Amino acid sequence: MIEDDMKISPDFFQFFEQTAPLLDIDPTIWCISSWNDYGYEWLVADQPTKLFRTTYFPGLGWMLKKSLWEELTVKFPNDHWDHWMRVPSIHKGRECVCPYQARNYNIGEKGANINANTYKKYLQGIKATQQEDIALGDLSYLIQKNWIALLKDKISRAEVTKFPITSATPGDASTPLVVPYVREEFLTTIQKELKIIPTQRAHTN
Repeated sequence: MIEDDMKISPDFFQFFEQTAPLLDIDPTIWCISSWNDYGYEWLVADQPTKLFRTTYFPGLGWMLKKSLWEELTVKFPNDHWDHWMRVPSIHKGRECVCPYQARNYNIGEKGANINANTYKKYLQGIKATQQEDIALGDLSYLIQKNWIALLKDKISRAEVTKFPITSATPGDASTPLVVPYVREEFLTTIQKELKIIPTQRAHTN
């Protein structure tokens, strides 16, 4: 499914062709998305092959199995369906697989949940890759048990820092960072400072 105010990357269909088997292999993956809400050029440049899992339904260009559509269609809402897909009782802990670099981009500045100001603030900076024939390689790291092991390894190696972020190893992008926060407003402050779309802490990215 893709919304009508989108343009697609050269490898849009190839991306879905390569990731489709994940839906059959792992029942905890309920959709593949071509979109990344955090896919800002300054965050994900030169990472066209990297993918991740999230419970935060991204929408804007996604693939699902027929069996899932049959589950959802009996109660699918007429509007604000993307918010509905993020409700825990709907996603049931299942996750979407998304690319670091989006495979589509939004050209509509106005819509049901967006205006020109929001578009310029949060969406304009998200850049879809323009490369062709991108081979994603072995995607077994996205299978749930492998993904959990990968996250545990990253967390075990992570450097705990405060916000504003002051890393002891500046410039070392291979060092994961953990920024602890206690209250919701702290998360909101971090998101504002990083100029990324605010999401609820109930979701995992």
